[in-house]
Amino acid sequence: VLVVDEAGEIQGVYHKTHLYDAFGTQESATVAPGNKLFEPIRTPFGKIGLFVCYELRFPEIARYQALHEADLIIVPAAWYQGKQKLNHWQTLVTARALENTVFVAACDLPAANQCIGHSLVVDPAGEILQQAGTQDQMLLATIDLQRISQVRQFLPAANQRRAELY
Repeated sequence: VLVVDEAGEIQGVYHKTHLYDAFGTQESATVAPGNKLFEPIRTPFGKIGLFVCYELRFPEIARYQALHEADLIIVPAAWYQGKQKLNHWQTLVTARALENTVFVAACDLPAANQCIGHSLVVDPAGEILQQAGTQDQMLLATIDLQRISQVRQFLPAANQRRAELY
């Protein structure tokens, strides 16, 4: 994944670190994993973190982004259709936002690509701000960075972590 600024300059590069070897698929047969997590980058509209698709199933990656002060985590995906896959998608995206009290924008391919669609934007309290259907659709959501500190006032889990225990 490339992160490009308004001038067309590459500001970040990320290679997916956890490959989709699940549900009868073996991505590792054709793709080599990256060897480091994305370092969140400052932008004019907040600090952005990033990970890809199947990595939603690894909460440590989202936590890494949050610990490196990401305000918004972007998750590009090709979340394939299958039994319970829409439920997994919505639950995991919402959980990553809520457990880290950050915004998450998860962008999936439409159903025409054998994916579930249903891109969504979730706020730091786990509220779904916008959600697409199965077709191509542009979502517009207001990302108010003040919301992060508001949520952290009544849900201070990030400050209550006892990292020395894990």
